[in-house]
Formats: sequence, C-alpha cells, structure tokens
Amino acid sequence: MHREPTIDFSEIVAIGARVADDEAMFARDVDGRLLRMQKAASADFDADVHLKINGQAITVKRAVPMVDSEGAILRAEDGQPIARFTTIYDAAEAAFVLSTTDRHPIPTLCHREHLPPVGVCRVCIVEAAEMTRRGLRKQLVPACIQRVSEGMEMHTFESSADADAANRVLAAASVVTELLLADHAPNSKLADGSEINGELAVGSSHNELLRVAERLGIKKSRFAPASETRNPDLSSLMIAVDRDECIMCRRCERGCNWVKENFIIGLAGKGYTSHISFDLDESMAQSNCVSCGECAVSCPTGALTFTHQFLHQQKARVEAELRESKQDGTVVPPEELTELPLFNGLPIKFLQLNGSSVIRRVLQTGDVLCREGDYGASAFIIRSGSFAICQTSHSRPIAKARPTMGILGWLGNLTDSLIKPIRGNSAKLADLGGIELLKNETIVCDVDDVILGEMTCMNRSRRSATIVAREPSEVLEIRRNVLDM
Repeated sequence: MHREPTIDFSEIVAIGARVADDEAMFARDVDGRLLRMQKAASADFDADVHLKINGQAITVKRAVPMVDSEGAILRAEDGQPIARFTTIYDAAEAAFVLSTTDRHPIPTLCHREHLPPVGVCRVCIVEAAEMTRRGLRKQLVPACIQRVSEGMEMHTFESSADADAANRVLAAASVVTELLLADHAPNSKLADGSEINGELAVGSSHNELLRVAERLGIKKSRFAPASETRNPDLSSLMIAVDRDECIMCRRCERGCNWVKENFIIGLAGKGYTSHISFDLDESMAQSNCVSCGECAVSCPTGALTFTHQFLHQQKARVEAELRESKQDGTVVPPEELTELPLFNGLPIKFLQLNGSSVIRRVLQTGDVLCREGDYGASAFIIRSGSFAICQTSHSRPIAKARPTMGILGWLGNLTDSLIKPIRGNSAKLADLGGIELLKNETIVCDVDDVILGEMTCMNRSRRSATIVAREPSEVLEIRRNVLDM
C-alpha cells in the first residue's frame, strides 16, 4: 500500500521565514519596476527613523511624498499625497548634499532624483546593517531602492568609520563598473592618463561611466572588451545612437515614457543581443520619435548624443537672429556653463539641447538691463559688476533716455535703453526684505546676489523694476527652462 510522504509544516514555515528574512532587504519586480510589496502609509510621513551613514547619525522620515519629474507632489483621488518609503539614497542626499557644490556620497548610473528607481546598474551598492529576528545582519544592497529602517548603519565606499565595510563596498562596485567599462566604454583615457580602451574621445569627460570609474579609482578594466560591434543608428538628424556605449540603464526609456510620455523607447532582443529600440525596433528616423531630446539628456554615456549637425545649426540660427535684429549678446558654449557653480550637476547634453537659452550680455555704466513694465521671459545671472534697481513709477524722471541696442526679443520688445546712473539712497536687497521702494530709492545688487529678474521669468509677468548697470558689468541671460533646472 502506497503511503503519501509526511509533510512537516513547521519545517516549511521555518524555510519560508528564512527566505523572507533573507530577502527582506530587497525589492520585488512589479510591472517591470522594482518596488517593495509593502506600501507606505500616510502615517509614515510623521514617523522618524534614526540611522547612521558613514558613522554620522541622521534622522529622516520613514516616508516622503511621491513626486513627478518636475518635483510636483503626486496625490491620490482623495487629494492626499502619495507616500513612498525613504531610501538610503534619499537619506544620504538629505545628509550630505546641502548645496550645488556637494557631491552625493553614493555614485549611481541608472538612477536620478527625478526618475523612478529601477536598481539595474548596482553601482550605488552600499553595506547596510540592521537588526532582524535572527540578529544583526550585514548585506550589500542597492541604495536607490533600499528603504531605511530604524537603527540601520550604512557605509559607502568612502566611509572612514569602518574601513573593512568600505573596502567590501568598493570591491563590489568596482567589479560592476569594470564589467561595464569592458563592454561599453568609449575609446578614451581617464583624467589621470590611465587608458581604458585606446585614445581620448571627444566629450568623454562628461561620460558618467568614466567619471564613476575615476571616483572608484579604477585605472583599467580587468575584463576583455566585447569582440563584436553593435549596430549604430545614425538615421536621425538630431540624435546619434551608439549602442556600443549603451549600458542598458533604461534612463532613456524612463525619460521618453515617464517624463515626456511619448512611449517610443523600449527594449528588444535577449542576452547579448538586447538593446534599446524605437517603436517595434525601427530606426529612430522611421519611428514616431518627436525629437524632444529627453532620451539624449537622460543618457549617462555616449550612447545617445546630439549630432554635430544639430548643434551647429542651433548655434548658427541664434547668432543669425542676433545679427538680423541688431541685438547684442553671444551664445555661451555649454562647456563653459558646466564650469560655473550655479550649473554644477546639470547634464551637458541638457545645456546642448538648450544652447540658445543662454546669452552673454556685456553692459557699460548706465546701460539699462530691463525696464519696469516690460514683459520678460528671462532672468539674469550676474557674472561681474553691480546694478541699481528702482521703480520709475514711484520716482521723478532721473535723466533723459538715449537710444542703444539691446536684446529686444529676449527682454520683451524693450525699446527704451540707457539712462544716466541713478542717484538716491542705496540699500542691499536683503536689507529691504521685500518692502516697497520709496521715491528715488534704489537697491544695489552685485555678484553676491547671483541672479536678477527670476520672478518675472518664472511668472511670465511684467518687470516690477528698472535695472541699470552702475559700472561695466556682465550677465548671462537665461530662459525659464534653464532657470527651472
């Protein structure tokens, strides 16, 4: 007589608990996105979580509001903010990235703050220690999708609080990066002259993969490069596709589908033949691509770049418009903008796409930058000199106006121009605290004030004051898209 084997349910429960415990620090794949099965609740907005990052104690909320690519809070049908759990990457940003000059302690390739995390590159790996039912456990986890927990202690590869943990993180991140370098690095050298794969390539200094390699101290990949060349796609007049440099981070896909909602880019193929595709694996020119440029801006490598033809035509068009309208000003090269602190962290390809949005203006003493009452669609970053600000509707005429050239289109058809230096009381902008200017009273702004006219630019309203150069000065005039970034 055949007997069914006896099932020990206690053993199954124990195995299940052990598996669940082992995977508790990892995410699940839901609808193609790596997300935790447990959802954050509104109560988590007020719950404090105490943890340590590289030995530094910090406190963060258990959950933060979910936002879209523009930073606007997403809300449920009842109007309440949608909660998501705070990740290690979020906590490290809150603790260590306090200004534009601060570098995030955790490098990453597939993630950016305005994109939903997918956790595919694993470059953001850290060592996290937390208490479980079985005691203290340490594991290497991806920071962009790993939620924080009470009492967690986390170390990056730069941690000075635990050298052994830092070395383990460095070793793991280095292997991942070297594998990517072997298959996807351009023919280039690192900043210290160490060869990755041949000679220096144009624009490689802005390749995020190479920058991560430099940061990890990788001088050369230990792995052999790919022997086959992947097919490039040069069909588009705007964007060149070099699949040899594609690391399959899917940032272009999320930029196209999640940020712009064009739904053109996806994945095709399997294994070594997998690649990004356009529509049903068409060429970019034959697809329904609208040439918005978001995929190229999102790409961390040279897999998607703007063509030389597009960049040249864009600059030539703006320069021609300036000449035809007899406007002063010159187009500022994106490479120059990346050296300015205010633009630190902006992708150079975003600045290339918006190359016509930044104009250098040089003013002499008495030149009017903008006049009260004119419509404006730009703001001014002060590079040198100083400016006097007054409200002409509240003061007596100060001097005769005399004609001069200005960027008419940029300032909203400014037809007036120069006045002699404004006389009267002078006060720093911070001293006034937004108080209405009195008769003949002026505000003096210089490079310490950084920017002028930003409220008009953001609100698309009339200029609230007249701004005049007090000495030879230089400003960078920017459009709202650059100002928002």
